[in-house]
Amino acid sequence: MMRTIYISIVLLMLSACDPQDNATDWRLHYESQYKTPYGTYILGQELEYIYPNSTTKVIKGRTSDHLQSYDEYEYSSYIYINELFYPDSLTQVRLLNFTQYENSLFIATRNFDAAIFKPYKIETTSANVNIAKMKLNYASENGRTYTIDNKVKQLSYFTSVPNGARVLGTIEVNGVAKPNFIELGINDADQKILLHSNPLFFTNYHMLHSTDGQYAVQAMAQLNHTSYFLWDGYGTERRYTTPPQDGSVWNTLNYILKHKSLATALFTFIASILLLFGVNYKRISRNITIYSRPQNNSLAFMKMVSNLFMHEENHIDLARYRVNYLLDRIRQRYNVSTAEITQDFKLKLAQKANINPKELDVLIAQFQKVKTLNQMSKEGFLSFSKLIETHIQKLDIYHGTRK
Repeated sequence: MMRTIYISIVLLMLSACDPQDNATDWRLHYESQYKTPYGTYILGQELEYIYPNSTTKVIKGRTSDHLQSYDEYEYSSYIYINELFYPDSLTQVRLLNFTQYENSLFIATRNFDAAIFKPYKIETTSANVNIAKMKLNYASENGRTYTIDNKVKQLSYFTSVPNGARVLGTIEVNGVAKPNFIELGINDADQKILLHSNPLFFTNYHMLHSTDGQYAVQAMAQLNHTSYFLWDGYGTERRYTTPPQDGSVWNTLNYILKHKSLATALFTFIASILLLFGVNYKRISRNITIYSRPQNNSLAFMKMVSNLFMHEENHIDLARYRVNYLLDRIRQRYNVSTAEITQDFKLKLAQKANINPKELDVLIAQFQKVKTLNQMSKEGFLSFSKLIETHIQKLDIYHGTRK
């Protein structure tokens, strides 16, 4: 009975996991910290090359806090790229105030239902487009057309734009050019609000293709306020993709159920609690002797070392672990104090190991170097490891008596 319960728990946990952990992540992240196909890491890096004289700041906290002193920014641009955009009321006010000081907003999203867009009466719709034929009206004298293979298929375009808006670009839908890139008409020509309905084409996947990348770069080139970029591309999935809620339990529950991963986690948690309750009920009814399995500290140590080397790439800490381990073996093997690595330590070790003290000079120097370094490259660590292995053989560390 108990075995069946445990197997059920394991199967339930596995069902909530992605069976292809090593497969390419094709989810639409749109965030600057993601290097997956549909993150925007590459675009964030490319801004430095497109505008070499500008400064880019990635917003990682509350956007409204960064825009609080909006009068400090001049000839600057705020950039946002994601499927949805629902800023809170304070952020909306400060974004609009930001444009009053010769600054621009570049917002690429498929949804314009947020309150900040309500005065402009913007409407969009979506269509299945396998091959996207998009035109930038200002890219050359007669405009320039880009043909892009669309993997996601669903693309958006504007069905209603406000009076005075300038159409900067279009996308062909069923043979008809539809606006997908506009500039809102505002009183001051030095202020710009640029809206793009296809954030997809600014992601890593498209930036790595020559035609797609040229389109994204040309679209960004419409920005002429480039002394400073506020890149709002970090944590936007958490901050901006949900309409403002009144905080009720039902709204929170509806939000969880709309997202497959959150819903799966919720049901897994509930099922785990129920199973745990059932198991504990059985255990309370009778005494069960608990036998703890011996801990395999050697295996834990190897896992820690492999994690440092393969995942963390923290070579300097790994080198220090090797030094400490070797010193511990020397202390056990030769009964020599390793509290301080001095000339006296070298002479005593050489005498007890029956080797020339000069043979230990390089090893002692490496000990001192590892203590002072802040970081170490992979090549440096491999060279250091070879040196350690050589001296382990010389000192006969792993034998009770020397040969």
